[in-house]
Amino acid sequence: MNSFKNIVETIIVNSYAKVNFFLNVIDTYKNSYHKIKSVFGEINFSDIITAKKNFSDNEIRVFDKSNTLPKDNLLVRAANKFIENIKKVPFGVDFYLKKNIPIGGGLGGGSSNAGSVLKILNWWWSTNFKEDKLEKIAAEIGSDVPFFIKGGIQTVFGVGNITKRIKIKNKIDIPMILIVPEIKISTPDAYKMLDEAMLVGETKKEAMMFKNIVNGFIDGDIKLIAHNIYNKFESVIFKKYPEFNNIKEDIINSGAIQSFMSGSGSTMVGIYESFLHLNKGYYYLKEKGYNLFIAKTI
Repeated sequence: MNSFKNIVETIIVNSYAKVNFFLNVIDTYKNSYHKIKSVFGEINFSDIITAKKNFSDNEIRVFDKSNTLPKDNLLVRAANKFIENIKKVPFGVDFYLKKNIPIGGGLGGGSSNAGSVLKILNWWWSTNFKEDKLEKIAAEIGSDVPFFIKGGIQTVFGVGNITKRIKIKNKIDIPMILIVPEIKISTPDAYKMLDEAMLVGETKKEAMMFKNIVNGFIDGDIKLIAHNIYNKFESVIFKKYPEFNNIKEDIINSGAIQSFMSGSGSTMVGIYESFLHLNKGYYYLKEKGYNLFIAKTI
């Protein structure tokens, strides 16, 4: 196996996005960070990361084909944090990123890229860290990064750093359509809106909905999942930006069994009972002029 690793000079991976099927903000920490209670689902909509060996200078370099990433991006931070933990660079790596996941869309693209970098380096440099160790490194990079070490469907707590894979008995692929409006919403601003509206906290109904949606994923019950999807940010963001209500209504009218916003925005998601229903919805929404992405849970 080691000899095989030594001759591999290029790795290409899909860096998958996520959606929040459930997102509640239940408390505020003393440092002003917020405590969440969420269900993340990995979907097959992805960026593409190509990693190539670079023997010339033992450096980690990132090349963004779309030229949209800041210099101090999460890929670079992930590589640097990994190097801090092993105290060496076995050989340099050039990462080439093809960006498909919209930046600032609530789909976790940057966090997914960081998680992919950790997994690539762990395998390629034969470090053999277990997933728990990678998750600890990931938590030092960004709050959503730990989720992307294992992916799948997970419950998420804390500031996003405490994750637990849901033990699914009956796996289902949930068909979905993603619409990314031109409106960009700052995550700190979204939390500020919740604070000002005094909506941080958990009601008995919200706690029951969380329990129900987890059971829905365990049993593969798409209707139970759809009925208990929830995002607390919608209450304040939709009020400020009525356009989101219009998108949600159009998605429902297209035949979706539920529509919701992912994260603190701005991606709107529609889930469908089958891919046949999704196809009909796709053409309906396309005629409305929306820029669409088709995806499913993985």
